[in-house]
Amino acid sequence: MSKQVEWTIKGGIIGGLFGVGMHLLFRMLLSILGIFFAYWYITIPLVAYFYVANKISYWWNNEAERDAIYETFQPDRVILSGIRPVMTTGGIRFIEFDINNNANARVYRVSATCMYEPEELEDEEYKSARVYTEHAYAEHVKPGETKRVRLPLQPDSYLWRAKSENLKGLRCEPRFDYEVSDLFQGDMKKWRLDSQVDVILNHVITPRKNWGNRHFVEVQGHLTNNSKVTIGTVNVLCDVTNDAGFTDSHAKHYNKLNLKPGETMRFDGRVTEVTYKPVATLCRVNGVHTTD
Repeated sequence: MSKQVEWTIKGGIIGGLFGVGMHLLFRMLLSILGIFFAYWYITIPLVAYFYVANKISYWWNNEAERDAIYETFQPDRVILSGIRPVMTTGGIRFIEFDINNNANARVYRVSATCMYEPEELEDEEYKSARVYTEHAYAEHVKPGETKRVRLPLQPDSYLWRAKSENLKGLRCEPRFDYEVSDLFQGDMKKWRLDSQVDVILNHVITPRKNWGNRHFVEVQGHLTNNSKVTIGTVNVLCDVTNDAGFTDSHAKHYNKLNLKPGETMRFDGRVTEVTYKPVATLCRVNGVHTTD
């Protein structure tokens, strides 16, 4: 049997199966529509009932109020200022800037995307080049706080050949995450359990003796349960960045706590071991759950 005949037969079989499938699908849809319209005096009131009940439940439980809180964060109020490229013997390899957090929540993992106009593109139609910071500034920046940071830039041949720190048309925009739990204040804390706890959490980087460049990442601190429920699990997440700009996330779970309202637990112990000395580390409470 030739290939052409073989493919013709296969095509016919596939086409036939597809046609039968579509036929059955349309028959099923028509049957459903037939039943819907035949018993319209039952189906239409049922649809209306479930739709209205869902809307009433949404507003009755104040879920609209909760959802509106998520919209209160103002990302445009986190800005970078005082931007300065840093010249080295190998061209521009770093960039410095102030992180100004004028928003209503702590921000973290702040990095930058920068645009500039290198001399090599002066005669081109598109004159701008884009460069990113190699990793983020890991630590929290509180509302109303300003922090001056220096971050390495990803490899960029134009910057490596730069003869001056005065880059034409330089502008940088921040990229960051923020603590959603900070948005829930006062009576609104009832919507998020992690807003109802007081947390002090620090990380400690300890070299492992006689093991080269290996380091332990450990946590210290405490958490107080200010809610009205018993907390069963607390998750801690540590983001650890190496000198190549890669970030790994490592979790530590505190299970079966039975932490009652008003009680305090301690954070201690090792989260992970890494094969390098971290250049940036952030450990934070990433989840709080009840005993249920």
